[in-house]
Amino acid sequence: MTNPFTQLGCELRTDQQIQNTKIGWLIGSIFSGIGYGIIVTLFWLCFSLLGKRRHGSNSSYQRTALRTYISVLFLISTIAMVLDVLNTAGGMILSDCNAAAHEVSKSPFFGKWDIVYAALNWVSDGLLVWRCLVVYSGSSISLWKVMLFPYLLSFALVATGIALVTLSALSETHLVDNVLIGYGVITLSINTVITSMIVARLFICHRRMAKLNLLSRDNSIYTRIIAMLVESAALIVIFDLVFVVGFSLNSWFANIAFQSWIQVQAIAPLLIIFRVAQGKAYTRETTTASVAKSSVSQETVSTV
Repeated sequence: MTNPFTQLGCELRTDQQIQNTKIGWLIGSIFSGIGYGIIVTLFWLCFSLLGKRRHGSNSSYQRTALRTYISVLFLISTIAMVLDVLNTAGGMILSDCNAAAHEVSKSPFFGKWDIVYAALNWVSDGLLVWRCLVVYSGSSISLWKVMLFPYLLSFALVATGIALVTLSALSETHLVDNVLIGYGVITLSINTVITSMIVARLFICHRRMAKLNLLSRDNSIYTRIIAMLVESAALIVIFDLVFVVGFSLNSWFANIAFQSWIQVQAIAPLLIIFRVAQGKAYTRETTTASVAKSSVSQETVSTV
């Protein structure tokens, strides 16, 4: 009976390469488990805090939307964790490859299960695109002009993800690696470019608020949001880089990066929502109140 968790066949490797590969799978699974533990903690904290917040005219709708989002994120990351354990076991223990003939699974982590990993990435990066949309919604610049590039990157990410899942399911191993590298580059670009756009917009708002001589608390909110965005984006960007470089070099540590990267996709947005649930995000109501105190017209900033 064919093992469903070693779908891309076997390849010949030296004993040292086989040992390094399996060590990489094991370390990657451990890192993935640690990441999932962080996700469980953040999910519970976010879910609890969102249930306690009651102020704000749109708070009920926002809380419901955010709780739904983190529930979907948590569900997908849980499925991804289960698959990671099964795939690791499939590659190391249940493999159909002949160890005596120096065979090892090409990669137990790719195949029809890739749709779960892709969905987790789409949900994670989707929040980043939405944050960019709401931050620029009060800008004098045409929203379509601002969001055109992020939308194109998002379309490319989904299209490449579908291609990756299809090729993996068809066991087209000679194309999977190249498409996977391209997919990593696109998600790296999304996190780098869109985060830079959001930070630039908030920095401009910060300077405008400072010129109005508003309360120092108002100014510090922008600084906290910028720091929050940079921290969460840096987490994904670092793992994206290691992931892309590892697969480009066909190195055994690429699987460590990939397995860790899967859970990091969920950690980053949960960190953002955790700050929002704590009330450490900037809202339209806060901006409007600050502007009223100064009697100066100011662009409003939506919740990040």
